[in-house]
Amino acid sequence: MPELPEVETIKLGLEDKLIGQKLKNIVIFNQEFILKNKIQNLDTIVNTKLISIKRKGKYLIFFFEKEFLLFHLGLTGAFFLFNDKKDEEKITIKKKKHFILGFHFEKYKLIYFDIRKFGKIKMAKIEEISTLKELKNLGKDALEIDFEEFKTIILKRNRNIKNLLMDQKVISGLGNIYVNELLFRAQISPFKNSKDLKEEEIKNLFFQMKELLKEAISFRGSSIKNYVDVQGKKGEFQNRFLVYGKKNNVCPKCGEKLKYQKLFQRGTFYCPNCQYI
Repeated sequence: MPELPEVETIKLGLEDKLIGQKLKNIVIFNQEFILKNKIQNLDTIVNTKLISIKRKGKYLIFFFEKEFLLFHLGLTGAFFLFNDKKDEEKITIKKKKHFILGFHFEKYKLIYFDIRKFGKIKMAKIEEISTLKELKNLGKDALEIDFEEFKTIILKRNRNIKNLLMDQKVISGLGNIYVNELLFRAQISPFKNSKDLKEEEIKNLFFQMKELLKEAISFRGSSIKNYVDVQGKKGEFQNRFLVYGKKNNVCPKCGEKLKYQKLFQRGTFYCPNCQYI
């Protein structure tokens, strides 16, 4: 599933190309997906300008003049952006089978596609955004949260630290990949309880979280299976993973064999020596 760095990479790839452009037409490729998401009257945003694109956690929000489109990419949702036939011809027939929506702007075409179709789209008027449950229930964005807010979240809860960091209602944007990497970088056991963290550990966890996310964004996110950016290119941060997907490899810090265990139904990679309880 695309996490914060991947969604932010998509946002950055679209902003300088599409902001201020008028939407000329919308093509629906998968009517079943549109019906499942209860999207109606898409044509009301045609002939209006795209004002801004925002990200909140793992959500992307496209703001038009009076309405907005909210996207959650699920497991395999993605966007293709192209401005000529050559770019369009690079898209394989196999990928075209997974097209959901096409947005024809003045200079560019934007395609939303989703292989497994677990993504979500919602459309509403701009004045309704504060009441939208998807956003209303989200915790503070992991890139925007400040230290005092982060510290309060950690200390006021008595929960497994890995499970807590992945809870989108508490802190939004982090998923299994980056929480595995984060806890290793901060040398905190994924089995530890949040209430047992000392202030220095919380400070380090906060600092490592910010640095990890910024670094991952600079490498355009992580491509494990399906994720690509808006040009169809894979991210490169997976080449910098220290523990994720490295079961039985040696720890890059101490040389101990890395361990793997399911924790709350999610694969957990860790070093038993560096990340002791």
